[in-house]
Amino acid sequence: MPARIMKALLMESFDPEKIQGTWYVIRRNLELFDSVKCIKFDLKHDSKIEDLYALTTHWINSKSDYLETRFNIVDDRAHRARFFFESQRDKLASITLGTDYDNYLVGFGVNGVRETYFVASRTKTLTPEHNAAANEILVKNEVVRDWVDVSHDGCPAEH
Repeated sequence: MPARIMKALLMESFDPEKIQGTWYVIRRNLELFDSVKCIKFDLKHDSKIEDLYALTTHWINSKSDYLETRFNIVDDRAHRARFFFESQRDKLASITLGTDYDNYLVGFGVNGVRETYFVASRTKTLTPEHNAAANEILVKNEVVRDWVDVSHDGCPAEH
């Protein structure tokens, strides 16, 4: 694992099928992208290949461009809460630290050499109840709280 991860307790009894769909990044603690605006990702399972998932990420950069990145990721058969980039199976893509599948997801992600812990939601905001649940996972993982909130105001209509 990358050296900056202080602790990463992977979610037990994790079902990758249940996290498919759209997630909006509500906050993150390191700069994964060069902007903090309109970050969302979509995860879809390729039913023809057991452990292959398509990860599509959208965000607005510092030049106000709405960008898209696509990756194929594979789950780690030893622990399905960990995903690797398909083209570099030894390169970590994402770890799920905890989720209730319907409201919040706490994870660790990598894009190139950039790494971040993040909190995501199925909607563009997180209720106080779900925020508290996400915070419990962060405390358990001893994550440093240098958080940046991600704005979803003024995003393109397709966002």
